[in-house]
Amino acid sequence: DAARWDRLPVERIADLANLVGDAWVNIPHGADDGFVVNFARVLKTRLALERRVLVELSNEAWNGGFRQIADLAQVGCSRYADLTLACDQEGGSAPNGRLCEGFPARWNDACGRAARRWYAQRAKEVWRVFDAELGRARVVHVLGGQSSVAGVNADLLDYATGETDALAVAAYVGGELGGNPAVPGWSLDTLFRALMTDGPQCDPRARDPAAAGCSSLTVTVASIDKDLLLLKSYQVGLVFYEGGQHLVGRGALKDNAALNTLFDAAQRDPRMETLYERLFTELKKRPVGTFYHFNDVIVHSKHGRWGAREYVHQSDTPKVRAIAHFTAP
Repeated sequence: DAARWDRLPVERIADLANLVGDAWVNIPHGADDGFVVNFARVLKTRLALERRVLVELSNEAWNGGFRQIADLAQVGCSRYADLTLACDQEGGSAPNGRLCEGFPARWNDACGRAARRWYAQRAKEVWRVFDAELGRARVVHVLGGQSSVAGVNADLLDYATGETDALAVAAYVGGELGGNPAVPGWSLDTLFRALMTDGPQCDPRARDPAAAGCSSLTVTVASIDKDLLLLKSYQVGLVFYEGGQHLVGRGALKDNAALNTLFDAAQRDPRMETLYERLFTELKKRPVGTFYHFNDVIVHSKHGRWGAREYVHQSDTPKVRAIAHFTAP
């Protein structure tokens, strides 16, 4: 009866995939081999034969706001002797044996490399388990990347070379507006112009398309194009683990009443459907794969307006209409 499950049983994942399409699963970064084998075997017995499984280790393993990156760094630093000493935050002259303490808040390049290296290695091990259980043809090896951050993505792809089918990134529109102090004074007209209308000097190929006068949508599309350019040399596909609008306040603006009222109203405005239609149109023009909208149902709040719906039985919203049109046969 719940609209949201924090931990969805693998049986329910299979049942849902049988109804709607291929399954995308995120295996916890700390899962042992027994967990992975059992998880794959449940899918093997319960998932329809025509369904594939996109297998990704963890979620946003690069994100310093989650614990994954620190855990992966500590394991990687202990496993890779060429990085161990540099992973000691106290430096080589007086090591204290505590690897990556304070990381990632206290950034250490060696810890970052160790996290990416172990993430890629463990991802390969997980993929091989799924291949053995379901057959290689049914398994899509998904490597979790970071949108348009070429250095991070290239590192991951190099460490997982030859075994990756697709790099997964996010495709959000409007995230940069949540930190702009001018936005609380905007009208909905001004907001949607910023989201969808390029300035006369817009250059999507600029190092910073936003600074070059491009709309939020064009900035997102330019980011996708940068990822595609990198992936071309690896012969790896591009998929999207999350995407949609990203209107949420940042820093001091998170509690700004005017900003939150504006962003709430934008979700219900018909122009939100137009924004989504234009994003989907750009995706269709490019050689990209699966796109997952984040998410289906959730109440709007200062923490984000992620849901296509605000409550379970809401049948008609601008986002729902755009998604239905995009996914229609």
